[in-house]
Amino acid sequence: MVLTEGGFLEAKKNGGEDDKNSSGGGGDGGRPVAAPGRKRKTGGTEPNNNKKMKIDSSKVKSIDEVKDTTTLVEAQLLNAKVQGVSLVIKPQSKCYIMNTGTQVATLKSGLILCGYGKGKWALEAAGVEKNPAKDILFKLESSDDLVLFNGQLQSLYKVVETQRKTIPTVKVAYHEMNEKVEEGKPGNFTLKRTHSVWYSPQSGNTVTTEEGDANENQPSSGQQTAAKLVSNATWGGHSTRIVFSMKYSPANGLTPIRPQVVLLSEVELKPQQCAELF
Repeated sequence: MVLTEGGFLEAKKNGGEDDKNSSGGGGDGGRPVAAPGRKRKTGGTEPNNNKKMKIDSSKVKSIDEVKDTTTLVEAQLLNAKVQGVSLVIKPQSKCYIMNTGTQVATLKSGLILCGYGKGKWALEAAGVEKNPAKDILFKLESSDDLVLFNGQLQSLYKVVETQRKTIPTVKVAYHEMNEKVEEGKPGNFTLKRTHSVWYSPQSGNTVTTEEGDANENQPSSGQQTAAKLVSNATWGGHSTRIVFSMKYSPANGLTPIRPQVVLLSEVELKPQQCAELF
């Protein structure tokens, strides 16, 4: 087994695995197996962890209330499709979504806020420590986890069930799948990590400290790279989460492409309003 340039363990180099509609797969650690003598149910209900949520109204403020503080980064949210909407990072890892435009902006759950830019996947090596503040471990725990697949935020359960319609055995790379027996929820599963694989963003920008200190030469960042300018813990707040964009590989099953930060809760911002993400 080798770690390929793309960051995946394979028995041999596999070309052209980026076709998201590929079929195939198989091997151990795939589809959970029903107990002997028990027929596995199908058509289970997707776990209700992606229900519609809204950012608490106490987190929505006038931009005038925070405009006097220093702005470290301002990245336009082009995918918000409303002019004047941006992600703003201030000292002490305080992040906001601001609407400086003239239209009301309604931002839905699943909106990608920012990314980590170019980076490398690498298998954890003995004696080589990773920094959880800036490196991201590919770790999934159950069918309830959220991922980005085909650009859509959805539960891993839904992704796996969709893949099972055309692929007999579905795997999740670097994880072992085990059926989770739960009444009324057939098809649910837990995951046990078998390999520690990390995504390390390319160096070049400085991660701000909890005290708000930053390199005075820190460059401005666009939406594609803004996530790495603060500690990863910043994105585990009430309305944001680091999730993995995934694709299907015949050799490895569902594999990570890159980590990205998404908005979990819907928010409506009138002109000159902002939402606190901390």
